[in-house]
Amino acid sequence: MSLAKAKRFIIDRILDQAKRDGISLSDVETQMLGFAEESASATDMAVAQTFEREIDDERYEKTVAELIRRAYRRDKENNAIEAWEQPLDALADKDLYLGVMIQRAGISGASGLANLFDWRLLVGIAPALVFVAFGSFIAFSRTGEKLIPNDLLRLVILVICLTAPLLVHRMRSKTRL
Repeated sequence: MSLAKAKRFIIDRILDQAKRDGISLSDVETQMLGFAEESASATDMAVAQTFEREIDDERYEKTVAELIRRAYRRDKENNAIEAWEQPLDALADKDLYLGVMIQRAGISGASGLANLFDWRLLVGIAPALVFVAFGSFIAFSRTGEKLIPNDLLRLVILVICLTAPLLVHRMRSKTRL
């Protein structure tokens, strides 16, 4: 997918969601959705200067990120999420103002290594790591053997600790639907 088509898709989704939510974006705010400094024309730079003077960029980025998040969620609920994959991937490595707000929305298309160091991933994985570490400690350490001398019981605890994160994930997935 071309960069222009990817930007147009995301911008259209933002504007559609803003309309649904009754949020009006000024012409300058709308034009800034497609801003990229490296390819900006003189007109684009003038719009950016106007934006810097007149708009609270923190509030703007927060608003647009929330619009992106809601549009994405709505498409996900309507099983239309596949349409986002190519545009997000096309924009993932580009230096665009829109990319800042996509990342802020938490739906970055840069799957794989780009999201590996995201703190939310660590927070999501931490409970599973604790379960696995605890089960391994009980099953394989000398202290675990002293605490629970029965080999079969230690094995059962290990299996429970290894499967618990999967069960918790499935329960969370079902409650989100």
